[in-house]
Amino acid sequence: MVQYLHFRILEFPLIYRSVSTDVSSLNLSAFRSRRTLKHLDLSLISVRVKLFFLVAQFWGSPWPRVALSPVFTMLSKDPQLEHFLRKGFLLIPPGSSSPELHQAIYAKASAINAKGPEETWRLADGVLAAIPELNHVIEMPQVQQALTAILGEHYMLHGHRHLHVSGAASQMWHKDSYWGLRKIRKHRPRWCMLLYYPQETVLSMGPTCILSGSQYWTKDTEHMECGEDILLPNSQEQSMFLPHGNVQYQTGVLNEAKSNYLAQYAGLVEDLALTVPAGSCVLMHYDLFHRASCRLNGTAPVRFLVKFQFLRTVEPSPSQTCSSRMVVNHPSWKLPPNVQLDPIVKDISAWMAGTGAAKASMSLSERARRLEELQRSSSEVERLAAAYSLGQVGARQALTCALLEGSEATCRAAAYGLVASGPEAAHHVLRLLKSHQSVPVHLADLPQTSRLRRFSAFVLGECARPEPQTIRALGEALREEFCTEALGEMLEALGLIAARARAMDQEELCHLCMQQVLPFLDTPIPKCQVGEGAAYAILLAAGPRGQAPPHVLAHLAQVVDSPDHILGSFALEVLRRAGHVPCRPRPGRPRLALREAPSWGNAAPMEQHPKIRKLCEEDGIFGDTPDTPQTCVSLASLASSPSSPWVGEAVAHSAMI
Repeated sequence: MVQYLHFRILEFPLIYRSVSTDVSSLNLSAFRSRRTLKHLDLSLISVRVKLFFLVAQFWGSPWPRVALSPVFTMLSKDPQLEHFLRKGFLLIPPGSSSPELHQAIYAKASAINAKGPEETWRLADGVLAAIPELNHVIEMPQVQQALTAILGEHYMLHGHRHLHVSGAASQMWHKDSYWGLRKIRKHRPRWCMLLYYPQETVLSMGPTCILSGSQYWTKDTEHMECGEDILLPNSQEQSMFLPHGNVQYQTGVLNEAKSNYLAQYAGLVEDLALTVPAGSCVLMHYDLFHRASCRLNGTAPVRFLVKFQFLRTVEPSPSQTCSSRMVVNHPSWKLPPNVQLDPIVKDISAWMAGTGAAKASMSLSERARRLEELQRSSSEVERLAAAYSLGQVGARQALTCALLEGSEATCRAAAYGLVASGPEAAHHVLRLLKSHQSVPVHLADLPQTSRLRRFSAFVLGECARPEPQTIRALGEALREEFCTEALGEMLEALGLIAARARAMDQEELCHLCMQQVLPFLDTPIPKCQVGEGAAYAILLAAGPRGQAPPHVLAHLAQVVDSPDHILGSFALEVLRRAGHVPCRPRPGRPRLALREAPSWGNAAPMEQHPKIRKLCEEDGIFGDTPDTPQTCVSLASLASSPSSPWVGEAVAHSAMI
């Protein structure tokens, strides 16, 4: 049975009561009327679950409730991280934002949609230039706090975003591609999706639906052409859209797909429809299964949503406000334990706290049982739970054997387990990067060699210490590899290792990583996983201040106008962080002054570069600057021209969520 998230914080009756000491610093006073909220103190650190149900009993709604932590408490160093780690999403309320702001955005979205359904596809990534008020949405304090809590400081707005409109067709459950490309999906939150709804969204309008809790489980994809992971019904026909039929028939098809995917563990996920008030946002783990539902009749209002993507650009550290204690041990918001999910949550929460998970203990018989589950089980849920459990007891040799000998599903689970085992896993997989001679004979002439190097690079990127031999081994593998997906994983691995080196002020290692990836930066085609991976790696290596050698910055300036605008957006972000391009200020912050550009021969000053100038003008970031140069980084949008010839083609794969 579908449950509906009816998140109406403006419909409290008049309440004024004292709550026991189980509640910390809550003030529910000064309500203007029965239906209008005048004041609600949201500056909470902890709130008891029983208060949520106390308020809920006064809260009228025709839809069933969902037991989740009320995200209308502010996100800073809060236990709602556990909800995100387990459920894969957070609801972010409109807060104190002006209703007129959301009405203005809705009006502009309606005007765009009135030109025809093809207009939103033509507009594509240019939606920020067409509706600049959206900048105020992504700069709302509650949105910034949520993004910082999940992605850390210095997160980046990705160059792809889209205006989605509800339609007459419903979608199948799927995970989005990475802008049309395929990557190994990351369990640790490095890439998030933000869905913004300018209007109140009700069931008849066709809300977005999510499979809450599905972000860690995926499917085999090596023989698939599309970048999306799409669940299959009993017919085994792969389609982004549901077959024609009545609601009962389509519901049956969706349930078939969910059961085929999780079998006896289908109860671990919840089918939720996101019905929210105007101005709400939903922050999702990028790999959460979701789908668009259809408008129930032709008279229902159109449902708009704007999809943004955000990236982590720095590794967690113990100095950050998040800690594993806050994430998983908070007494007020502790979710029920789950034997399949707990090992994953334990690993990710320790990583987000900037510490390694404490090594667990396991009997030999239990290890044997877990290894059997990893290698023999047909369940993705069981394989992953087994792999993480083995990783957390340091069973690296067993996991490496599973990586070498297993199917795609077993290799994938073993790779996650090796990541959970810590940095010592690096030397177990380094040899798999080197040549066909390092691979067992029976695999040497098969496509599995690229699979092994792809998963090995993934493991190194997630957990290897920044060491010269690891960086050079990845660089050598880059020059030998021909598989695009494997190249992409190796490039990202170099970037992630460099990010850890940057956090440790190991400048030479950061430069060594940039040296390995720089030859892969140029691309002659509109959408290239290799070029984007190289630019992203340089962004990670350069760090929050854009610390890159002059020749690297000069090369980035040359690719800003690349036909691959995602590559160009990464390059532009590095230049912004380096202070060579002015940045759009956040509210209350001054504009940034241009640093004096380094000497690049006859190269024009960075701000005079035509493509950079165009992007900056669209973003509204040129203008008066303060006298004193500053180095702080704006996370302003990277609006792309809606008239670019590649726009329509580039987003043709995008999901109508």
